[in-house]
Amino acid sequence: MELRRMRKTHWLEITSWFRLKISNMILEGLNSLVKAAAATARGYPTICNYTTIIHLITRKLNYTAINPALDKY
Repeated sequence: MELRRMRKTHWLEITSWFRLKISNMILEGLNSLVKAAAATARGYPTICNYTTIIHLITRKLNYTAINPALDKY
């Protein structure tokens, strides 16, 4: 009975897995990165600093094109 209720409650998620073959694992990973950015940005005076840190953490940018000295790190 409980399995039937759970299946009925989560039917949309179950069918979307078979349709899309992805889970919310990627979103959960991004969420943890954003929370890390929030911890890093504490104390900065503006929201602009917070969003900048989020972009720097979540994007996979190649900074060596801008500054070749970063290639060492």
